[in-house]
Amino acid sequence: MKPILLLLLSMVLFSCSSEDDNAKADSRLEFVKEGNFNDENSSLANRNLGISRQSELENTFADKESFLSYFDENPINFQQYILLIATDKIRNTSGYSIEILFESENETTLIFKMQNNSPEGSMVTLPLLIPYQVKKIPKTNKEIIFQ
Repeated sequence: MKPILLLLLSMVLFSCSSEDDNAKADSRLEFVKEGNFNDENSSLANRNLGISRQSELENTFADKESFLSYFDENPINFQQYILLIATDKIRNTSGYSIEILFESENETTLIFKMQNNSPEGSMVTLPLLIPYQVKKIPKTNKEIIFQ
């Protein structure tokens, strides 16, 4: 009797899927680049952007040549992808980062949330920095919402 119960228990435990729906949807979100802008252009702080055209990328970051040069060397096919770009607020301590995470999806919208990651015990440094992260998703007609 014990072997039968053990076998049934094993089947139940091993037949359960460890993947959830969020992990499957999150796999469409592909890392592109992250780093820090300096604070010379504070208008870049606290922004969440969905960019669907090369011209939009170039106009938004016209004065950030080193940022744009990355995309010259690693072009994005805007017929297939949308860039998601999130920037944090201006920080006076190094080590901060921001991360774009999948939150949920329905028939008309894709929702992403921003997670701010802070360093432990960092000293105040100069210059001031604006952490950013860039990810891409397959092109969609759904509205993109950042929370």
